[in-house]
Amino acid sequence: MKGLALRFMIASAFLALLAFAVQLAGADNGGGESEIEIKAPLDAVNCAGVPPTITVLGLTIDISAAKFDGDDDEDETGSAVGCAGLLAGQSVEVELASDLPNTTTGLLTAVKVEAEDHECDVDDCVQIEGPIQATDPVGQTITVLGLTIDISQAEIDGDHHDNDDDDEAETHEGEGHTPLDPSQLIAGQFVEVKLSSNQAPLTATELEIKNFATCIEIHVVDQNGDEIEDDDDDVQVVVSLTPTPPAAGKTKAAKSSKGGKKVLTFTAQSNGHTVINGLPSGRAKLLITRIHGGHKSSAKSSTVVQPQQTTHVVARLKQAK
Repeated sequence: MKGLALRFMIASAFLALLAFAVQLAGADNGGGESEIEIKAPLDAVNCAGVPPTITVLGLTIDISAAKFDGDDDEDETGSAVGCAGLLAGQSVEVELASDLPNTTTGLLTAVKVEAEDHECDVDDCVQIEGPIQATDPVGQTITVLGLTIDISQAEIDGDHHDNDDDDEAETHEGEGHTPLDPSQLIAGQFVEVKLSSNQAPLTATELEIKNFATCIEIHVVDQNGDEIEDDDDDVQVVVSLTPTPPAAGKTKAAKSSKGGKKVLTFTAQSNGHTVINGLPSGRAKLLITRIHGGHKSSAKSSTVVQPQQTTHVVARLKQAK
């Protein structure tokens, strides 16, 4: 009897672990697919280069390890055959391993190249998706993949429908899409940018913040626990976030970039209350500093950011010694 009970307990524990693993595998990274990719006509193709490269939007991209659309074997790149079929002027969709160049080659690295077999619509020909690397509120530009993009005429919004549960998405304020202004853009946010053309200077017509409903709401209080309610944006919030690894079976750029372990940094300037939107899910560390009246105070906190949810954090400042 004892042996049977023990086997039952072991089987139950195994089923519980299996259920947990399935739950993790089905979890979405931030409620949306944080891809790093370019869709645009090819500027140039160099199959004989070492490494072989393509040029898109003026960016030279290493395709030596890329899987080409139509390859039957996931383990074979097929780059020689795939590259030979590419022509300058042809529209392609290129998935990248990272938004930063490889430290060895100095080039961006493609993990997948898909040639478009049809003419694209005028409003859908040139797109970039990836994290914002820098913002310039005065010049009204952002930098993505090292490219400076004019956003002064762009329609900017936040996507609430990155998950498959429309009912859940509609519980957030601003069903579907939320109109935004450039001041809500910060470095680290994943965005999808539609461009007017592939010719410099690059100009955005539409900009969408991915995972917009995934956010951290931060209330900063002083040493006495009183919320700061001044009009000065003297509080700096730096969020260092390690994204949750992508779901099993997905071949996204985040998975190709060291299992999605890259730490993303988001920086916001505000008063005692701020909301940072457009985050992937994962573990976040917060460093908060305030310089007011010549005195510096700071606070540290950590939290787990859940997809399609607002994570609330209260941070108590301590006077710097």
